[in-house]
Amino acid sequence: RSQTYRKEISRLIDYLNMHFAENITLSSASRYINMSESYLSSMFKKETGVSFVEYLTKLRIEKAAELLKTSDLPSYMIAERVGYENINYFGRSFKKVMGVSPSHFRSQFHIRSKDR
Repeated sequence: RSQTYRKEISRLIDYLNMHFAENITLSSASRYINMSESYLSSMFKKETGVSFVEYLTKLRIEKAAELLKTSDLPSYMIAERVGYENINYFGRSFKKVMGVSPSHFRSQFHIRSKDR
């Protein structure tokens, strides 16, 4: 889908997909594609339909959901792997995007081989 975006936005989306776990801000993103923060902010929203922060949050949460489904890593490690330093903030963000907590999400998809 990124082919339908302007070149700079496509380049930024590709970058976000590769570096989502890093500390990426609107400021660093604007430097990456050599565009002012305010112009990037409005252009990103116009092109993608969501704000830069919303896009990055959704991307990180989708990556976290995949890890919750496919690994036994504890939530705090998954949070760190997708770019969250604060486990509580990760939990709130996850619930806002996915509608359930990370642990509830995992319990829906993850088959446990051992009884508790």
